[in-house]
Amino acid sequence: MDIKFLRGTAEQYAAATKNDGTFYYTTDTHKLYLGTYELTTEDDIKNAVTLVNSSDKGNEKLYQEITKLEGNAETEGSIASLLAALKTTIEGEVVNTLTAADDSVEVSGTATAKTVAAKISAAANNSLSLRTVEGEEGLYVNVPAGVNYTVSVTESSPEGYAKAYTFSQLGSTIATVNIPKDMVVESGEVVVDPQGQPAGTYLKLVLANADEDEIYINVGDLIEYVTSGSQAGDMVVIDIDAQHKVTATITDGTITKAKLDNSVQTSLNKADSALQVADITEGATNGTIDVKGTEVSIHGLGSAAYTASTAYDAAGAAAAVKGASGDAATAETVYGAKAYADSLATNYDAAGSASTAETNAKAYADELLTWGTISE
Repeated sequence: MDIKFLRGTAEQYAAATKNDGTFYYTTDTHKLYLGTYELTTEDDIKNAVTLVNSSDKGNEKLYQEITKLEGNAETEGSIASLLAALKTTIEGEVVNTLTAADDSVEVSGTATAKTVAAKISAAANNSLSLRTVEGEEGLYVNVPAGVNYTVSVTESSPEGYAKAYTFSQLGSTIATVNIPKDMVVESGEVVVDPQGQPAGTYLKLVLANADEDEIYINVGDLIEYVTSGSQAGDMVVIDIDAQHKVTATITDGTITKAKLDNSVQTSLNKADSALQVADITEGATNGTIDVKGTEVSIHGLGSAAYTASTAYDAAGAAAAVKGASGDAATAETVYGAKAYADSLATNYDAAGSASTAETNAKAYADELLTWGTISE
């Protein structure tokens, strides 16, 4: 019995008349069949072998072929070896189809390991290169800032032209531009209210042609006028007068603290936090003042500062008690007591009489004076 191998799509396999001795491989679903039996997986093959082996027909050669299909990639004729060969063939065919479409790239390498590289012309003045600096890899074109550009001015030979400007690069002429005399200014000046023009200030240009044509340009047309965007009451009011003079005026009382220099703001903040007259009031406790709701004691201020004046002798009371040196012995003063003591001293001649007189005088003086204690 001849064994055949056929391949096609799953649709073609489904439409074909199946031959029990033929293997079918579907290229789109990648499945293998023996006749109508699927042999895609290992279990499929084992089932087919068992089925053939137990068949009444007893096809030994078919059984051997199916058994061989179960072998590994080294077994000739096995599914694994067939697939490996197919893989190698497919890779070779795919890689070998890679060719350069033009001379901008170069294809090299082996049949199964192709390499593609950009092809850089070796012609002179080619600025294209392959940059290998890390982070900057790839094709690179160095474009210089300028390459020997020159401009020369000559008297123009064609009639009616003033000058000719020749542009060159690397010694080769790129272009020549002739400037007509009608485009060259011979002179210019600023004039006011020229004849034949509306009132105003003008630039008068005289062209270097045969007719010396005059061109007037209104200066007002060259100015882009602006208007003020502020209004009365703004912090800064911008005013533009008829002569386009711009002035800025600061409105009184509108500069906020935030607009001031930082050092000025710091000083004002200190002033805002400083004590005001209204912040200091009389304290509820004697000898204190109230500072923003907190009582503060006054250093060195004793009770005498807030004790009633009736608790002390009136001013001059001590001087009145002292009296004067001419007070009589009957005067209720210190000097009067002394005079009285002196008069008693003349009445005693016995020993100790002077001492007794002094004692009596002091006792008498003490009776006249009331001594108190000075408290704080």
